[in-house]
Order: sequence, then structure tokens, then C-alpha cells
Amino acid sequence: MKKFRILLIAVGLLPLGWGLYGIAATVPPAQILGILLWLAGAVVLHDGFLVPVLLTIGAVTVLLTRRLSRAGRYLIRLALIIGGSVLLVVLPLIHTAPHTGTPTALTMPYTLNLLVFLLVLAAATAVGVLIAENRQPGTKSGAVVSGTKDYPDANNRPG
Repeated sequence: MKKFRILLIAVGLLPLGWGLYGIAATVPPAQILGILLWLAGAVVLHDGFLVPVLLTIGAVTVLLTRRLSRAGRYLIRLALIIGGSVLLVVLPLIHTAPHTGTPTALTMPYTLNLLVFLLVLAAATAVGVLIAENRQPGTKSGAVVSGTKDYPDANNRPG
């Protein structure tokens, strides 16, 4: 196990060393301070803002979805991850495009497209959660099995 850990550490340090070599070989010394400040800002932004916000969203999601099935909870988490990732990429583009001075930077209504995407994602998630919540365990079609002679009440089935 110890040899495997050493191997994993070496595999992780190789790209780091390659990147540091690339910076030292190609970046002028005057710009290295700017890179270090950018990296420090990224750490502060990540640890001081993103992590607390995401942990809060996760805790609220757990509280609001605790009565849902596992599949329903996973669908909601997946939608939040997809929506958050799209927002993380698209919002800076939408925000900076008017300031570029290039009228062709964003030729389509990206804000409207983003809103449509998020609405479609929310609708698809709602449909998926409804399907997951109405599906009975042990059935492939999701058909309700209440009233069968073996299990008159589907909610009190054994196992």
C-alpha cells in the first residue's frame, strides 16, 4: 500500500513539476508575481466563497429533499451540478461581452438562451423526479401494484 501511495504522489507531482518548469521557461520574471497573485486570489475565492456557498446549497438541498426517494434526490443534485456548471461558464461571458468593444462577441441572445436552458433543465428534472417518485419498487414499468392478491397494500409489502 505504501508503494502505491508513493506512486500516486509521484504521478501527481510530475504534471506539477512540468507546469512549474513551463512557467519558469516561458514567463518573464516580471509576470510571475501577477501569476502568484492570481493563484492566491483563486484560493481565497474558492475557500472563502465557493466552498461555503456550495456547502450551504448542499445542506438546504438535503433538508428540502429528505422525503424524496434516492433517485429523486440524485436527479435534483444532478440538475444543480449541471446548472451550476453552465452558470459558472456562461455568466462571465455574458458579463464581459458588452465591455469588449466588439459587437460580434455575442451574436445571439445568450442571456435568454441561458434562461431557456435553465427552465428546460428544471422541467426535465421535475418530470424525472415525478417519474422516480411514482415508480414502485420491484416493477419495471412503474405500474402500481396495489390490490394484487399477494400484496393488497403495496406500501406494506415485505422486504
